[in-house]
Amino acid sequence: MAEEIKFLGFEDWVRHMFDHEASEPKWYFEPEAPVWIGPPDLNVEYITRLFEDPVSVLSKYSDAQLNQGFWFLVSNGASDCMFALMEESIPIEKRLRCVKSFVSVFEKIFAARCSPHLSHLDEPGASPLNLACYMWWDIIPLRWQPEYSFRKPPERGGVERNDRDFESSSPSLVERVHFTGSATGTPRIRQRWN
Repeated sequence: MAEEIKFLGFEDWVRHMFDHEASEPKWYFEPEAPVWIGPPDLNVEYITRLFEDPVSVLSKYSDAQLNQGFWFLVSNGASDCMFALMEESIPIEKRLRCVKSFVSVFEKIFAARCSPHLSHLDEPGASPLNLACYMWWDIIPLRWQPEYSFRKPPERGGVERNDRDFESSSPSLVERVHFTGSATGTPRIRQRWN
């Protein structure tokens, strides 16, 4: 039976998410892999902390480790971490701050480290990190939850969106343009071809 982990300090939590050899099958699909079942409020706190300053914490990991770690953290097929964003016992301001912190990951990690390849074309030579960038909004379990307040329009009791633009010359980021205008306040990407 796999070990259930209910609490880790922030640094140990980051190591649990990212500090694994990138392999197939992924470490978290192994039957004896430890399972993170930390409380939702701690997930929101740690995700926000990590994503608001991702470079200082994640720079030591390879693109393959980051890809694997982001899939674990973001996809409910690997963990339940992102379900914390729908936990209504956590103040909406904390949950929205967490969602808005995703922008830093796109600006400071994906824009800096993804290679100029298009994932939907499965172009050879792409960085492993491109896949997490490309699939982020498809694997996160927030898309089909319209009943939650951060997904509702303001006129129906939701919160005001705060969409942001940032420029990118990276085709891998521009490719994500299909997430423009999502109700989670995701960034719109303006393409800047040099």
